[in-house]
Amino acid sequence: MYRYLSIRSGPKYSKSVAAMDVDAFLGGRPELKRKAALSYENNTEFPWLQVLAVFGDENGNYAMDVTRQPNTVNQIELICSIDGSDAAVHAYYTLAQKIAAKFEWEVFDSEFEGGI
Repeated sequence: MYRYLSIRSGPKYSKSVAAMDVDAFLGGRPELKRKAALSYENNTEFPWLQVLAVFGDENGNYAMDVTRQPNTVNQIELICSIDGSDAAVHAYYTLAQKIAAKFEWEVFDSEFEGGI
């Protein structure tokens, strides 16, 4: 099972930022290592995690296409293990809040259906 932490500008995903800015910021995070453009996974010392930066519709729906990347991003998805320890959950929240603060967005936790 997974826990999804969505980082977004608001409930309608109305604001976006340049994909290259998101990619540069995520690429500089020590918790993450790059898999592909706008796609990251946990670094060795960090709990299991997948991170996707995407452009979705007003409901947060999106599709990934590895042959094309969006010019802008309006959400960043952290896909986390739900079986993590309290320390792992804290690490996920801390990372999500750092990313959200950078872009002045909010974090939405699917587990609790609310912001953190």
